[in-house]
Amino acid sequence: MNALITGIAGFVGGHLAEHLLCEGDRVVGTALSSRWPTGTPPQLVSEVPLVAWDVTSDPSASLLEAAEALSPDCLFHMAAISVPRECGDVMPTPTAEAINVDGALRRAISGGTAVTAASCWPAVATFTHRSRQKVQW
Repeated sequence: MNALITGIAGFVGGHLAEHLLCEGDRVVGTALSSRWPTGTPPQLVSEVPLVAWDVTSDPSASLLEAAEALSPDCLFHMAAISVPRECGDVMPTPTAEAINVDGALRRAISGGTAVTAASCWPAVATFTHRSRQKVQW
């Protein structure tokens, strides 16, 4: 499997990448910075291309190039606000919607790519409802 992981430098994204690599999958990751944080496992640093990208912005040329080269089967959207008080009570806050919902929907790859998103429940409900739209890079 070829996987694109947003928020790969975070706790969940990093552990997911390690697991996928152990399974023999190819991985490309995005984070706010193009530098791996201190303490990142050496396997991630050496085997996973890291592309700087803010998910609230349009994809950069380098991200589009990396995604085209990888041809991902799955997008794991791990760049998310997950703290309940910052995510919203009934509906997602504007920031949570921009990162958790739009960050996945606008970046989902057409043609059958599966999207998995990490979030809080108000944003997941919004994502689930809106994911029926056709989306492209």
